Amino acid sequence: MFLLGWWLCPEHISIFVEYRYMYTERMARRLSHPDPRTVSLAEVLSALGDPVRLRIVAVLADRREHPRGDFDVDVGPSTLSHHMKTLREAGLTYHRMDGTRCFVSLREETLARFPSVLNSVLEACTAQP
Repeated sequence: MFLLGWWLCPEHISIFVEYRYMYTERMARRLSHPDPRTVSLAEVLSALGDPVRLRIVAVLADRREHPRGDFDVDVGPSTLSHHMKTLREAGLTYHRMDGTRCFVSLREETLARFPSVLNSVLEACTAQP
């Protein structure tokens, strides 16, 4: 939307500023993360049941935060978003927005509830021929 400032009187400027603030607040992305105490083992194992998600978690296994572009998977952007959302909703990952960039890390709180599950799954995957 283009607005020319020369025709705006002070009342219209304040209305424009308020509208712009409300619009950007409404459009801001707020990612929801489940409470780690409510995450079940079945949800975690279900989320780890896909090869693409396993590759994502394998990258995150170093326990560092990674930008979304670090994941070398052979899927399109919308499919990657779906897999990221599945991992987030299962309580396995934490997503932090920084402007337009998204950073992803493992949620230690969830992993602490199910000790050695992630390591066991990743070891089983790497042991397969």
